[in-house]
Amino acid sequence: MTLKQRFALKILRWTGWKIAGEPEHIQRWHDTEKCVLISAPHTSITDYVIGYITLAALRKKGAFMINKKFFFFPLNFILKAHGGIPVKAGDKDFLPQIIRAFEKTDRMFLTITPEGTRKRVTRWKRGFYQITQATNATLLLGALDYAKKHIIFGNAFTITNDFNADMKEIGKFYQGVSGKYPEKFSVHVGV
Repeated sequence: MTLKQRFALKILRWTGWKIAGEPEHIQRWHDTEKCVLISAPHTSITDYVIGYITLAALRKKGAFMINKKFFFFPLNFILKAHGGIPVKAGDKDFLPQIIRAFEKTDRMFLTITPEGTRKRVTRWKRGFYQITQATNATLLLGALDYAKKHIIFGNAFTITNDFNADMKEIGKFYQGVSGKYPEKFSVHVGV
């Protein structure tokens, strides 16, 4: 175990967060090298911090998409070092860039918050679905439940290419999960 892993695990313990999920799901997270990870609910910037520490504890290289307007000196170096991939807000042509990022590495946990904002939404964005289809990456479900202080490792989800049916199934995993600001989270996921 690396020093970074030990430190990350200690931070999670000190702050009261616990890993939750079926043992086989947790093992799947350990065994997976490339994936698209749905992380929800996303109601606070704190979600990123907890997620980053969790991936460090797993010894996984996290990646995330972030508006390219934040890639200015010196913040650009910090964001890239922590897995930031610059994308233009609202750009429908982001997919080739993400595919290239997957092709360049053997290990990537691309974390996506499908709400696309920390505000309440009625529908999740489809980007995670399109990326999973285009890269054939594993799709993992993950949640931060602030009410229980659980980091929930869900199972891998196999998409069927029936978006609405898949979203109904994915939504079931997030039922009863409480974000930091529960009023900002909705599991109405695109149907």
